[in-house]
Amino acid sequence: MKKALLFGVLLAFAAAEVSAQTAVWQPSPGHTQIALWPGTPPDAQAVPGTETATPVKNHPVAGKPWFWVTNVS
Repeated sequence: MKKALLFGVLLAFAAAEVSAQTAVWQPSPGHTQIALWPGTPPDAQAVPGTETATPVKNHPVAGKPWFWVTNVS
């Protein structure tokens, strides 16, 4: 019985990781994202890849996971 329960829990965690999507920042409901400059920003520098947001679960802030965002332009 314990093995079946353990197997079920492990299977649930594995399925959750498979269905996880890459997080991309979006403004919260009721807020709008606006461009700071109408065209290319002054002194724009190339970003070494696409913007990524990675959840950080092992170091919670106020008891909740947070996101590490990289390659922000």
